[in-house]
Amino acid sequence: MKHCLTLFTFLFLSFQIPVFGQLPNGAIAPDWTLPDIDGNIHTLYDYLDQGKMVMVEFSATWCGPCWNYMQSGALEEFWDEHGPSGADDAMAFYIEADPATGMADLLGQTPESQGNWVEAVPFPIIDLETADVRSQYQVFIILHYMQYVVITPFMN
Repeated sequence: MKHCLTLFTFLFLSFQIPVFGQLPNGAIAPDWTLPDIDGNIHTLYDYLDQGKMVMVEFSATWCGPCWNYMQSGALEEFWDEHGPSGADDAMAFYIEADPATGMADLLGQTPESQGNWVEAVPFPIIDLETADVRSQYQVFIILHYMQYVVITPFMN
């Protein structure tokens, strides 16, 4: 079955820093297959083929505003309501988009990290080792920001 994807991008910026280079609304979201930090393999189009909306948070462990937002509980509430233990109509991913960071940063064990992301994030965490997916989604790390991409299936 052929499907198109609708893409909505939301940016949270601090310090009024302009961020350029994001996929336009209505763009076809590039597929990816990536392991999470627990070794589980996730493929974007598999979730979309199941009719699920997919929320992806591109962020960095050193991003203070990103950490503050994570601590607000908004993403945890979304996950509880729409993830596998809730309505099971959505999937969410935290993608650590800075290839220079690693597991120690996700665990909050480095001076640059804002805290223990593994403990704070209730949904799968993917630690990018290369900039390939980040480049496909035109995510550029400029000081402190996070980018959410919400991808919805559109069947035709």
